[in-house]
Amino acid sequence: MRKIFLKENILFLIIYGFSLIFSALLIRAIYPIQLQLQKPIFFDLIELNVIIPYWLIYFAGSINIFLIWMIAKRFIIGHLALIPVLIYCFSPWSFYLVVTNSFYVYLLTFILIIFQGILLIKSRRFRWGMAAFILGSILFLYSFVLGIFIFPILITGLSLIKFVSFKKIRPALFIISFLCLPLLIANFKNQAGTGNIYNNQVALFKDPGHMNAVNVFQGESRKAGYSFIVKLGENRYIYFSKYAFFKAIKHFTPSTYFTGQEGLLKFSFSPPVYFGFLIPFLYGLSLIFKSPALRNGLAVSFILLVPSFVSKTLVNLNRLVLFEPVIVFVISLGMIKIIQNRKERIFKLMLFLTIILVSVQLLVTVFDINFREYIRYERYLGGALQIGD
Repeated sequence: MRKIFLKENILFLIIYGFSLIFSALLIRAIYPIQLQLQKPIFFDLIELNVIIPYWLIYFAGSINIFLIWMIAKRFIIGHLALIPVLIYCFSPWSFYLVVTNSFYVYLLTFILIIFQGILLIKSRRFRWGMAAFILGSILFLYSFVLGIFIFPILITGLSLIKFVSFKKIRPALFIISFLCLPLLIANFKNQAGTGNIYNNQVALFKDPGHMNAVNVFQGESRKAGYSFIVKLGENRYIYFSKYAFFKAIKHFTPSTYFTGQEGLLKFSFSPPVYFGFLIPFLYGLSLIFKSPALRNGLAVSFILLVPSFVSKTLVNLNRLVLFEPVIVFVISLGMIKIIQNRKERIFKLMLFLTIILVSVQLLVTVFDINFREYIRYERYLGGALQIGD
């Protein structure tokens, strides 16, 4: 047993070492490009200039890898628990965001701590679970304006699908409510600041181009004599409804996650997750649809799509990184089943294609980072070192 434990830890360190090498390669290529800096909401409300430092984002990125491993070990037995870690570390998504100082990598840490706390409570390690759950919840709520909306829905959803008993976490929720009083007072005292922060975060219909498109279309229609019909068939409410629907569909489209269609950091051609992982992802998704418990769990996780959905752009990969662990675990489910059934011809072929495609894409990414990434950044962003959210 000790040998197995030691071997598993060594494998984890090897995977973690790869992640450090990958991060170092990115730092060498694109530093000091960074995403727009954001303050935790509490410090913004009390008007303290507290910015999340670089080292804390790097630390959060490392902690995320460890937390994904810890969570995976609750569901997966043996060395296969390293599969989610491997997939996470072989995907460019989070590493690009760590190197560019993404605030959402920092937020992801708190979401993973909350989930790990719930798992510890379920496994009867009550004190440690309560401590992790309270710590993650407080830090998340004090950091993110949309956390006040996301957190209660997430916890309610997990309770409704009976993933965690509400009675078990009720004491923790009382403590969290009490500890959030300073945040509520700060919101009340600085309502103008709260409104500004909220408006910056929720920009679903803020792009003036949308209204311009409606006005131009209606103007042309009036000239043609179809003013009344167009007002009924194409007004701002219908246009925005269609736009919101299309935006929602984009968040459920595999090409958003497995191709470079949306552009990491608005200039990179690297996909968030390598296309080769689409094979186990689709297989994992089919397994989830067959299981009511897994299906319900996936449905609850969709709340993590909200920050990207309410952003100004069609898809915001920076904000969408909060959903990355869900994608990773769906891929992992499919990958584990493929490995377990690899003696069958179809699963052997699926495993072979996945390994080949991911290996080729990894080599292409390494080459691309070294020789083209910075040039591409200068071409698309014109040398601006800070990238807008």
